[in-house]
Amino acid sequence: MTASSSNLFAPPDDPVAHLALLEQAFAAGDIIAVFQAVDFCRTAFLPTPEWALYPYEETLIGALQRKTGTLGKGNSAFGALRKSFVRTVRASAFLYVRAWQKDPRRYHDLPSNMFEFWFDEEFFWQSNRKAVDAARLAANGLKGSGFQSQSSTIRRSANCFLFPVLWGRREAEAKLGLRDTNGVFGEVPSRFPPHVQKLIDKWDAKS
Repeated sequence: MTASSSNLFAPPDDPVAHLALLEQAFAAGDIIAVFQAVDFCRTAFLPTPEWALYPYEETLIGALQRKTGTLGKGNSAFGALRKSFVRTVRASAFLYVRAWQKDPRRYHDLPSNMFEFWFDEEFFWQSNRKAVDAARLAANGLKGSGFQSQSSTIRRSANCFLFPVLWGRREAEAKLGLRDTNGVFGEVPSRFPPHVQKLIDKWDAKS
């Protein structure tokens, strides 16, 4: 597995492969991959690929031409992108919870309000290990936000959706307001209750 897909902290060792992963993610519906690609190219002094520039260009053209779209179709200059964004956040929430289910150390990307339940219930992680649980927890995590939906809808949003490319993901999500104080992801507490710390230490010992 390449550094771009497996490690949050090491930079991609192959820029071409990294951008190819982001393009695959975008093709599968991940609109945030566009921001990741543009930021990566900027910092790496690489030309931005056409696939990443296209959404910017289409949106600017649509705005300048005042394209309003067809009522109820969501095909205005912004409607289709907004739909992609909503789906991306829902799918990401589901996949982040799934990653945490397989390894509790992957807590950094959980919907913020999940920590309250995990901290209050001693066997919360152990009793929420299935995909249906991930959909329910993601739905609870998005409740009250502009991305809330039923768990079945959230689970469907992840169909054919690739797991987010990790390098640059948190920065892109922060830029989109998903990781600020009112964001839906990653408000990680500074201290864990004993049962959570014990679980994480146990997994660290396995590594």
